[in-house]
Amino acid sequence: MQGRCISCRFFANDPALIEATFPGLTALSSAYGSVRSDAGICSRHDFFLSSWQRCGDFEAGDNDGKGPLLSLEKKNIGWSIGLGAILFGILVWVSCAFSPAGR
Repeated sequence: MQGRCISCRFFANDPALIEATFPGLTALSSAYGSVRSDAGICSRHDFFLSSWQRCGDFEAGDNDGKGPLLSLEKKNIGWSIGLGAILFGILVWVSCAFSPAGR
């Protein structure tokens, strides 16, 4: 079974753990920053990776299998549809206002 890393029992994305694993990180930034998103450490493979990745060694953990990325994906889809509808409206208005066929 291949699930997302965020749902795997080997995946940990606690900022304190990441800062302890990479001691020099705090000299440049912080693991608590939003740039890191929900990336974490795979204790099975000793990798620092994004939570949306998958591998064949997946073992379900305490999560529900969806992970926080799913809500982010829904938000991105909503924004994309909304922006597309607004831009389509602007396109229709511009074509009606400035083209000879629209008058």
